[in-house]
Amino acid sequence: MGGEELFRAVLDAPDEEMSRLRYADWLAANGQTDRADLIRVQLRMAQLETALVPDGEDDPCAAEWDRLSERVHQLMDAHPEWRSDLPTISGVKWGAGQFWGFSGGFVTSVVVKDGATFAAQMGRVFAVAPVTAVKIDYPDDDTARAIAGSPYLSRLTGLRLSAGSCGDAGAMALAASPHAGGLRFLSLFGCRVGPVGAKALAASPHLRSDVGLQMTGNPIGIEGKHTLEQRFGRRLEV
Repeated sequence: MGGEELFRAVLDAPDEEMSRLRYADWLAANGQTDRADLIRVQLRMAQLETALVPDGEDDPCAAEWDRLSERVHQLMDAHPEWRSDLPTISGVKWGAGQFWGFSGGFVTSVVVKDGATFAAQMGRVFAVAPVTAVKIDYPDDDTARAIAGSPYLSRLTGLRLSAGSCGDAGAMALAASPHAGGLRFLSLFGCRVGPVGAKALAASPHLRSDVGLQMTGNPIGIEGKHTLEQRFGRRLEV
């Protein structure tokens, strides 16, 4: 397989480690050793993250993770083109979070302007990067409805809606979306979801029972908090 086919395999299966390693081998064999190194280093870091001990002293995994993290920074500083060469897509900002949004050697997260942009532009995003996480700031209910109604939601494992007026209607739309089943993390941080929205999320037939749910800053009340904790089996901060 050539480089184009191997890259397409990464896009088609963004959670599959082997496809990234095959592409890294091709890159190394074709003079792009630093790019190959980034993929391999970040895949190793992902493995280490599952073994890290919180606040563990003298944790050998933490020491290796820190060393590899420094290597990632060195590689990214040496190759700003890995970010600057990504296409400009209206309403989309490449990379959100640590390491400029790179994970497993590729940009896997974007910040999107609003729900309409999500519905209109995510096809272009998925065509050039194995993105699995989206963040939208200041969402309203229409934003959540647009996301919930888009089949692009099914490509995501993480969705963050932050500091907006999105309330019960938006939460109900997400809970009812047949495209939400792949989410492993869902954050409605600092929004306006109340007990009705919390109940809808808890009753969703589509959300995974082990989804990492963040509801900090929402007026869901004690009953809403209890309902969500029962459904998703973990304590929530609200």
